[in-house]
Amino acid sequence: MKTHEDKTMSKNILITGVAGLLGSRLSDWIIDNHPNYNIIGIDDLSGGYVSNVNPKVNFHQLDLSNNPDDVEKLFSRYNFDIVYHFAAYAAEALSPFIRKYNYMNNLLCTTKEYWLHRCEVANSEEMQKEKMKK
Repeated sequence: MKTHEDKTMSKNILITGVAGLLGSRLSDWIIDNHPNYNIIGIDDLSGGYVSNVNPKVNFHQLDLSNNPDDVEKLFSRYNFDIVYHFAAYAAEALSPFIRKYNYMNNLLCTTKEYWLHRCEVANSEEMQKEKMKK
């Protein structure tokens, strides 16, 4: 038997890359389906647009790899329940170096020293590769 989550329950959710395609769409969906959730979004706007960010998102323009202290303050302040990590260099499929850079500088920045209940990582390039295989 499936149990349904109580929609009145509040959670703090961090979405990195919130101004990009995946992050902005996810934040819109969460806001529409879980209005009590508190969404904090981070993006350096290198590939996304501030106009994509839902006005209900608590938006912070930050580069994860260059502002570890600011990121740490957000983790301490909000004690995130879930992190959706979509921050990535948009052309990451072009080079193994870029994939390593994204992993070392982005993902590790958001998870160091914090035990997360859930962390989701995805990028649109990998999704496109899977579509092409079919």
